[in-house]
Amino acid sequence: MGESLLWSREFVEEQRARLEKIRAALLAEVQGDADADRQLTVDSGSQAEETEELAQTQAILEFSGNERDRLAGRLATIERALVKIERGHYGYSDVSGKRISLERLVAEPDAACTVQEATGQEAGAVQP
Repeated sequence: MGESLLWSREFVEEQRARLEKIRAALLAEVQGDADADRQLTVDSGSQAEETEELAQTQAILEFSGNERDRLAGRLATIERALVKIERGHYGYSDVSGKRISLERLVAEPDAACTVQEATGQEAGAVQP
């Protein structure tokens, strides 16, 4: 793929399709985690459990909450990328406005900044 494909209609539409597919999978995962948490809460409320079992249940629910937070963060970046496609700004850094490399967008279609900005390699770079 050449660099000129970055802004081709075909490339952007392929990226939109990829982003929408990722979003659907993440939403399904969030829903599945929420259903599992509800079932765990119902199960733990219907049994007389000992302190250790309650602690284990709480740890599982906390982990699930952390995982949901991670998924919610990823969903937000997916939504941001889809908005950028709609507005014609896809492929440009939210930090500097510089072009995000084609390779980065192919590897991470919801990338919001350049690799250098993401790793803090540019002088005075702001972390996204």
